[in-house]
Amino acid sequence: METGQASHFKKAFIKIAAVAGIFGCLIDTFATFFYGARIEGFNQFRTPMSQMGILSSPVASQMAVSWILMGSLMIMFALGLRFAFEKNKTSAMIICWLIILYGFGEGLISGIFPADKAGQAHTWVGYVHNLIGGVGVTAVMVFPVFMIKLLPDIKRITIIVLIVGTIGVILFAIGRLIVSSTNLLGIYKGSWQRLYVFVYYAYIIIIAVILIFKEVPISSLEKSRISS
Repeated sequence: METGQASHFKKAFIKIAAVAGIFGCLIDTFATFFYGARIEGFNQFRTPMSQMGILSSPVASQMAVSWILMGSLMIMFALGLRFAFEKNKTSAMIICWLIILYGFGEGLISGIFPADKAGQAHTWVGYVHNLIGGVGVTAVMVFPVFMIKLLPDIKRITIIVLIVGTIGVILFAIGRLIVSSTNLLGIYKGSWQRLYVFVYYAYIIIIAVILIFKEVPISSLEKSRISS
């Protein structure tokens, strides 16, 4: 049986973690457009975000700090979700680890191990960036599947996020493989990346707002247990 003090701490931490998740999304979004505008000739629609962090980029250090900060805040958000839905222990634990993988792969690792410059030979640092970053993207693609059970009230939004996000990831993956200078999928690969990233960020912000302003919904299974 939890003490009142422990319960109060958990509720406070959940709200703080939710705010952290919102700021993580906003910081990455702001950095993408603010620092991208400071790179001469940089095209947001055509160029992947990782190219802002390459060693030769004039904003490499700023992007590294932004990604590391985003990743740290996402990990905190993940822990908040674990506390918020602890009665659904298995699903909450899976979601927690998926968000941690995203924060670690697309945040911390992207900041510490910059991508290789497009068109140049790959280095071991670039391979680490691509590999762990790919794990992070896969994780954020999967986590909405488990949120359907935990937040049935936004099931339709979750399904839309799953569809649009998956399409964005697939288009981006195909675009990176295409070397033709006339194929639209390859030309606008930056657009496909931003599509799925901002869709998932909007979804995370929705979840965070629910955690801040509403009580976490109790599933029918939990209700039956309580009534019994």
